[in-house]
Amino acid sequence: MSSVNEPRFERRRFLGSVGLIIASLLGVLGWLVFILIYTLFWSRRFDLFQNIMAVVVSFLIVGVLLAVMWISYGARTFCKFQE
Repeated sequence: MSSVNEPRFERRRFLGSVGLIIASLLGVLGWLVFILIYTLFWSRRFDLFQNIMAVVVSFLIVGVLLAVMWISYGARTFCKFQE
């Protein structure tokens, strides 16, 4: 019976990993677009330190969101392999 469920699980795991890869690429692309818009329109009002901190904080936010996505996916996948 486990051989019947394995292809379905493998397909779902593959689609989940592809979805995470696409979400990661979109997250990085969105971050780059934000930095470009920030640099072109909003950065003139702030000094150099504030601009650097805005870039660093936005990078940390995107990094934490991506890390949470990948860690939760890894934990779910690991739990499935434990069974």
